[in-house]
Amino acid sequence: TVYGSSKYIHRKGIKDLSRLRDAGLTRIHVGLESGDDEVLRRIKKGTTAVEQIEAGLWVKEAGIELSEYVMLGIGGRERSFEHAVETAKALNEIDPHFIRFRTFLPKINTLLLHEIRKGRFQVLSAHEVLEEWQLIIKQLEVTSEIHSDHYTNYINISGKMPQDKDEMLAQIREALKWDENRFRPVYVGTE
Repeated sequence: TVYGSSKYIHRKGIKDLSRLRDAGLTRIHVGLESGDDEVLRRIKKGTTAVEQIEAGLWVKEAGIELSEYVMLGIGGRERSFEHAVETAKALNEIDPHFIRFRTFLPKINTLLLHEIRKGRFQVLSAHEVLEEWQLIIKQLEVTSEIHSDHYTNYINISGKMPQDKDEMLAQIREALKWDENRFRPVYVGTE
């Protein structure tokens, strides 16, 4: 198992990915973050949604398990809807083995923290993150396993798509009934 960016996967190509599989590589974890090109540009991901989709498909074609990471809230309030819709589209095209959700937390010494402090990026509230997540899950048409077991997330949901989709959406709807004070506060993470 390795972590590899879409740029790394593009440099390798299917042939080298197949060699890595033959050498024993079984899974690649990739930070998709978003399927929205504008969000990818703003966070300086260095790749486009099309390149992310291609890379994911190449990993699967090479016979390697693919785990894609989605960053909830990374579009801020301004791009939350576009981030959700375009991320679901990208995931639907890739249909990775695993989708892992993380919630954006600003980190020290980063451009996004600077943007937040200048008022140019609005971090989502807990309910806004849950609404974004709900929109993504609603639009997913995949056979992926979903995981969200990370300290950044407001709730932990998991399941196998499509059979557990309704249950995961029910868990999000239930959490949306909770008072915002019940969730962890937004805080600045470490490096």
